[in-house]
Amino acid sequence: MAQCAIKVYSDYKSPYAYLAKDLVYELERETGARIEWLPYTLDIPAYLGSASVDAGGNVMEANRNAHQWRRVKITAIWTVGARPTGAA
Repeated sequence: MAQCAIKVYSDYKSPYAYLAKDLVYELERETGARIEWLPYTLDIPAYLGSASVDAGGNVMEANRNAHQWRRVKITAIWTVGARPTGAA
């Protein structure tokens, strides 16, 4: 029987992809499938817009619309270590 090959597209800069890699290696061990790693770079600024801040956290330049700001709001809160009200 021919060995099964699984193509895995992964953004090497993504912390989520980094966490998922162990599951892929586990799948490889359990099934004997050959894993073919293929790089994929997400274009985050095209999806979420971009912004730059100064040392105090003040927005200096923004290329985001209101919808994009809402999408990054919770991510930014967790990134700087603060927790939203009611978070465990």
